[in-house]
Amino acid sequence: MALIHPFTQANRRSTVALAAIFASRMMGLFMILPVLAISYTQYTDASPQLMGTALGIYGLCQALLQIPFGMVSDKMGRKPVILLGLSIFILGSVVAAMSQSIFGLIIGRGLQGAGAVGSVIIALVADLTPEDKRTQAMAIVGVSIGTSFGVAMILGPIINSFGGMSAIFWLTAVLGLLSMVVLLSFVPTPKDSHSHRDTDVLTEDLLATLKNPSLRRLDFGVFTLHAMLSALFLLLPKVMTTLGLPTEQHWHVYVPALIGALFIMVVGTYIGESQRRMKEVVCSSTALLILSLLGFWQLSSTGLITLTGLMIIFFGVFSLLEACLPSLVSKIANPSTKGTAMGIYSTSQFLGIFVGGSLGGQILAHYGPNGIFITCLTLVSLWFTAALSMAKPAYLSAQMLKVGITSRQAAEALSQHIGTFPGVFEAEIREDDGIAYLKIDSKITSLEAIASVIEVWQKKSQP
Repeated sequence: MALIHPFTQANRRSTVALAAIFASRMMGLFMILPVLAISYTQYTDASPQLMGTALGIYGLCQALLQIPFGMVSDKMGRKPVILLGLSIFILGSVVAAMSQSIFGLIIGRGLQGAGAVGSVIIALVADLTPEDKRTQAMAIVGVSIGTSFGVAMILGPIINSFGGMSAIFWLTAVLGLLSMVVLLSFVPTPKDSHSHRDTDVLTEDLLATLKNPSLRRLDFGVFTLHAMLSALFLLLPKVMTTLGLPTEQHWHVYVPALIGALFIMVVGTYIGESQRRMKEVVCSSTALLILSLLGFWQLSSTGLITLTGLMIIFFGVFSLLEACLPSLVSKIANPSTKGTAMGIYSTSQFLGIFVGGSLGGQILAHYGPNGIFITCLTLVSLWFTAALSMAKPAYLSAQMLKVGITSRQAAEALSQHIGTFPGVFEAEIREDDGIAYLKIDSKITSLEAIASVIEVWQKKSQP
C-alpha cells in the first residue's frame, strides 16, 4: 500500500473551491470594518456603544457556534451543514441590508456570524484530501483568508461611497449565493465524513489542551490581536476623514499599507521559519504594535503620509503574527490533538473580535479615543510580557500518514520503531483511525523517507 499520495487535480480543484467559499464569506464579514465608524450614524438609535456591538457581535456568534456546527456535520454530512450555514449568513446579510435601525444591523450581523461553518469547511477539506497532503491544502485555505482581508479593506470604502452600507450587505448576500453554487458545482461529496484529529475539536482532548501554558499564551495573543483590530477600527476610519481624506479615497491609504504589509509578512515569516527565530519575530512584532499604537494616538498632530507609514507597520506586523501564531500552535500542540488546539485558538480569535468591538464601543462612549488607546496598549503590553517568557519552540513539522494499522500492539510497535528514526521527535499511531501523527525536523528527514521506513517495516511484519 502506497503511503504517499499525489496532490491530484481533483484535490486541488475542491480545495480551491472551498478556499474561495471561506474567503468570500470572510470578505463579507470584513468589509464593514473600514466604514462602520463613519457610517453608523445613518441608522436610527445609533450610539458608539451599539456601533461597537454591531462590529463585534458576529465574533461572539462564531465563537459559540463553530464547534457545535463541526460536531453536527460529523453526523449530518458536511455539505448540508455548509448550505445551512450559508443560508443563515445570507439571511443575516439581507436583514442588515434592509435595516434602518442599529438594532436591525446588530441582528443582521449576529445572523451572519451564526452561519459559523468555517470549521465545517476545514473538515470537508480534510475529508477530500489525503492525510499526507493536508498541510498543503490548509495552506491554500490560509492564503485565501489573508487575501480576503486585504480585498475587503479596499472594497469596503469604495462600495460604501456608491451605495452605502446596504450595498455592502447586498454584495455579501450575493457572495453567499455564489458560494452555494460553487459548493454544489465544484465540490464533490466525500465518501466518508468523520472527525479528524488534525482539524476537529475533540471533547476528550479539551482539558489537556487548555492546561498547556504555551498554547494559552498563543490563545491570549490572538485574542489580543483581534480585540485591538476591532477596537482601533472604531477610530481609524474617522481619523482618516478628519485628516482630509474622503471615505471613497481611503483605499489610497489601504493599498500601499497592504502592499507594504505583504513584504513585511514574507520577510518576517522567512526569518522566523527558515532562520528559526520565531520567538524573536513574535516579540519584535508585538513591540512594533506598541509603537504603532503610540503613533496612532498622536495622529491628530500628523498627516496622511505619517498615517500611511503607521498603517504599513500595523498591517505588516498584524499579517505577520496572523501567519506565525497558527504555525506556533502547530509546533507546540501534540500532533494528535492539533485540531482541538486550533479550535480553541480560533475561538479565542473570535472572542477577541467580540470583546474588541463591544467593549471598545463602551470605552469610546465613556472615555473617548484615549480610553481605546490605553486599553489596547495595556493588552498588547501584557502580551509582549507573555511573549518574552515564551520558551523557544522546537522547529518541527506536524505531519500525518495513513498507515492502516488497527491493532494497538502493532500501533505501539510501529510508533517505537519510527521514533528511533533520525529527525523524528514524536510518533504516535492511533489504532482508532490508523493514522501516524508525527513531528519531524524537515532539515533532517522527510515524510517520504519515513513512509519508506514504514513500508519496509510493514512488509517485514507480515506473516
